[in-house]
Amino acid sequence: MTDLLNTTGKDNTKKSVGQHINNMEKFSQPVLFDEIGTGNFRPTDYDAVLEVDNHYWFAFEVKQKGKTMPYGQSLSYTRTADRWNKCGDIGIVFVVEHEESDPSKPILLKDCRLRKYYTNGKWTTSKSKNTVTNLMKQLAERYNINKLKK
Repeated sequence: MTDLLNTTGKDNTKKSVGQHINNMEKFSQPVLFDEIGTGNFRPTDYDAVLEVDNHYWFAFEVKQKGKTMPYGQSLSYTRTADRWNKCGDIGIVFVVEHEESDPSKPILLKDCRLRKYYTNGKWTTSKSKNTVTNLMKQLAERYNINKLKK
């Protein structure tokens, strides 16, 4: 696992990957949902959520290119975003994609590309295919969120 934590950047220096994970060994440990729920009623997971100042809720579901989000997972995301929006806050779900097929290699959220997003009751397909890094910059500017600015 240590090899996954180091990558060589364009300037050939080593940089840490996963620096925001407190315990990489526990992060890599699967949580199994056996015997919780029945049939189509089962737990789901969210890949990443940023809640900012109790006013913004940005959720990210990461999928390999061409893979779709299961219906129940989509319901959970959209219902949560709808509740944030109904309260007068901002709730947005982003489905982002990657092309890494080797499960032993990490996927960097920052490099994933926007496939579609959900807010205010509807899904919109992205024409830009922005990276999450660019998306975060746009969110910071649009909503004037200093915490998202580098």
